[in-house]
Parts: sequence; C-alpha cells; structure tokens
Amino acid sequence: EVITAAGQRAQTVLPDGSKVWLNASSKIVYHNSLWSSDRQIDLSGEAYFNVAKSDIPFEISVGGSKIRVYGTRFNVKERPQKAIETVLIEGKIGFKSPGHKEVRVVPGELVSYDMASAGIKVQPVDVQYATAWLDGVFRYRDKPLDLVLEDISIWYGVSFESREGLDKIEVTMNLNKTTPIDEVVSFLEKITNCKFIEERGHYTVK
Repeated sequence: EVITAAGQRAQTVLPDGSKVWLNASSKIVYHNSLWSSDRQIDLSGEAYFNVAKSDIPFEISVGGSKIRVYGTRFNVKERPQKAIETVLIEGKIGFKSPGHKEVRVVPGELVSYDMASAGIKVQPVDVQYATAWLDGVFRYRDKPLDLVLEDISIWYGVSFESREGLDKIEVTMNLNKTTPIDEVVSFLEKITNCKFIEERGHYTVK
C-alpha cells in the first residue's frame, strides 16, 4: 500500500509497469501476489493513473464504485460521502457505480457519481484543471468556492466551516501549492469578498 499525508504527493510504479501519482491525504492498496492474474486496486482520495496495456483487466474500487480500465491515462477523485469524479485524458475506461450499468467515457470527459442522489453525469471538461495538482498548483476557472475549499483543506490539513451560498461564488485562480495557507486565504478573501476567521487550523467562512 502507498499512503500520503496532508501536503504530500507520491509516485509509485505497479508490478505491471503502470504508474500512479497520489495526491495529498490519499491511499492505494493492491496485492503483489495476485497481480499476474488480477490487476485490482483500492483507492481513497485522489490519484492519476497511467495504465500499462494488458489483456488482464485493470480495476479500481473507490467509494463503492468501480472503474474498469483498458490501457489509459486518467484522474480519479473521491470526495468522501459526496461524489466520485473521474476525468479521462487518453484511452478508454468504463465507470460502474451501484445500481447503474457501466458507462463508457471518451477522452476529455468527466464522469461523476453523486453519492447522495445516486445519479451519474457525463460532461466535457478542460482536463488541465483536473490534473493541475500534478504540477503542484491550485488551478481553477469558475470553480465553486465550496469545492475549492475542499481541495485546500485536504492539501493543508485544515478545515473550513461552510455556510450557505459558497457554491454560488465562482473562483478563478492559479496558485502554487508551496504558498503558505495564510496567503492563500488572504487571496481568497480579496477575490470572493468572504471573511475567513481562523482558530487552531479551523476556518469559519463569513
């Protein structure tokens, strides 16, 4: 298994030569002994995969859903108790969530599974934003503030007490992840007109 803490990223090579990049606060588990006949991985958090082509299926279990891979590059993000989001960069994948048939996705598409409503949505996206974390940056264009704060809390290991309406505030930014958290928060205050009150790593948004 490979585990990352807040503020950490990691890269690993699987027994078949497939490469995995893990974002902060994430974990993958796989079994070396079974790998020659069964390429299966359990993921929690967020990871980018570059999967080696093989006749043996490559399957990822994440938050109760499964992603079947057919030699490809893609990003998987689990938002615990909320959603599973997969963006395909190249190749083919099939996304299977509880109660649904497998959905085939083409490059440049995001498939998202909403855990609350059990609904699936497929839509075109600009992949550079889904994989920006690989470059060590927070890069967003018109992204709802509540989702931006989710990413920031995972990277810095802090928490935000949300309030209604944050999903209506859109954020466009490009900041290096080495930026101190207080500078990130100060920047967000400037562009959103929100006020962030901090107490021991916990932020209240006003």
